[in-house]
Amino acid sequence: MSTAAQKKLIQQYIFGGFEDQVVNEESLEEGIDKLEEEERFKGAKRPSAYVDVFENVAKTVIEHERHLLSDDELQFLEHFSELCYNARYCLVRLTLRKPGQWHTVSSLEKFKKEVEEDGLQSAIADLCKPIASLVKQEPFDDSHVPVKMEEVEPPTAIKTEPGPSEFRVKLEESGHEIIDLTMDEEDVKP
Repeated sequence: MSTAAQKKLIQQYIFGGFEDQVVNEESLEEGIDKLEEEERFKGAKRPSAYVDVFENVAKTVIEHERHLLSDDELQFLEHFSELCYNARYCLVRLTLRKPGQWHTVSSLEKFKKEVEEDGLQSAIADLCKPIASLVKQEPFDDSHVPVKMEEVEPPTAIKTEPGPSEFRVKLEESGHEIIDLTMDEEDVKP
């Protein structure tokens, strides 16, 4: 049975139109599995929901909440989509794990189902490199940027830390008793 015929059969099974045909559900399921397998080998596999959701969130943050992020964070999010799919998938899954932990290669074995053995190894190799080496670096052309050179006056003296005379605390004038609640051992008398 050709791929087009299988797709048509699947559509008829899902949307109806079987009045004149008898379909074996087992053969239909085998056809669906075969189509999914063919798509996987063609590279037409649909991206993981993890990657899809992360990319949508990153896009929304960049568009609407740009001011909340540092320049490095913005640069990373803007270049995230330029990583290969396997690296993006592994990175997103790693960010969902408990922070501050070491993740061994053997702990990433679950990712093989999505990215396969070779994809996992290449993703790990890519993620161990600096992000700047993974993304396409476009040379910066500064010939069109006007530059205005001016002399800058040195700033006037700004006092940033108060001197010792400015820290005087007038406890005697307030007349209130100070109670030490720290329970320091040096203060406790036997």
